[in-house]
Amino acid sequence: MREIPYERRQPCASWVSYPDTVTTEPDTVAFAGDAVCFYHRNRNDRLLYDFLVEQQGLEPVKAEIPNTQRDRTFGGLMSGPGLVAAGVDEGRYGQTPYRGWALRSEQPATHQRLDIALHTAQSESLAEWQAALDVLALAASRDTAAARNATLAWWEQFWQRSFICLHPAQPDPTDPVWQVGRNYQLFRYMLGCNRAGEYPTKFNGGLFTYDAGYVRGDLTNESADFRMWGGGSHTAQNQRLLYWPMLKSGDFDLMPPQFEYYRRALPGAEAHATTEARWLLFHRAVGELWPAAGLVVGLAGDARSLPSPPAALRPDRTDRPLDSLSVLEPA
Repeated sequence: MREIPYERRQPCASWVSYPDTVTTEPDTVAFAGDAVCFYHRNRNDRLLYDFLVEQQGLEPVKAEIPNTQRDRTFGGLMSGPGLVAAGVDEGRYGQTPYRGWALRSEQPATHQRLDIALHTAQSESLAEWQAALDVLALAASRDTAAARNATLAWWEQFWQRSFICLHPAQPDPTDPVWQVGRNYQLFRYMLGCNRAGEYPTKFNGGLFTYDAGYVRGDLTNESADFRMWGGGSHTAQNQRLLYWPMLKSGDFDLMPPQFEYYRRALPGAEAHATTEARWLLFHRAVGELWPAAGLVVGLAGDARSLPSPPAALRPDRTDRPLDSLSVLEPA
């Protein structure tokens, strides 16, 4: 468990204005035979969902607000034909110390295959989640050729939908005109990689992050998982930059997660709006920050039940109520 300093809480945006200690817990990684199993399972005794319901005075309508955090477990299994467990080592990646679980080939080989099966679910027990993951991994390993062909076919038709090629015969990374085409292809590649998720592609990279320490000197002690505007905050003003262009590019099959995000939140939003005449707050949140479960804003939703941050932590915020930065995180 690691404490998150007040000024570094952007990766968990729902706790940005919380005046007390905020912590993060590590993922679990271990060998499962000759495979590497990795996962994170939410602690049901420390859910942000429960905290926000109480903080916003929503206990009377709690049953109507979807709990997208309880029992949520996400992770995967990494293995490969002819690969066996080869021990655990430690080192440093960039500025981040790490512990690594190694696989090695049992015999000399001219090629290797690495299978990674991923699973996210709200499972009542860890054993239930692991059993479902094993089923997925087994099914995926049975016909890898068909899976590869299906993937190649999807990407081929995806690239034919929309593309921008400028100066293709003279690629020049310093040419602003050539960069337009390159950046558009990169943008679409990221969208394609994010297409199959339950939640919409996050506006600030989706599945992809960067090593913050190589970009900002004050973030050198952060891991590659760090990102600004993290957590479950999906700001409509930023999400529109990803999803409105899909109407023009023909990427209709990529759009359902964005619509489902709002539909899942609707029951909670309706319940929230019926309590204590919160219509003004509800209207503001629809335009800016929308939570996965309909808890309209996070710690700023009703500042009456929380003190302002200590002056030593946030001197520019102690003379007014907590601001509306925070929303409920789905993961």
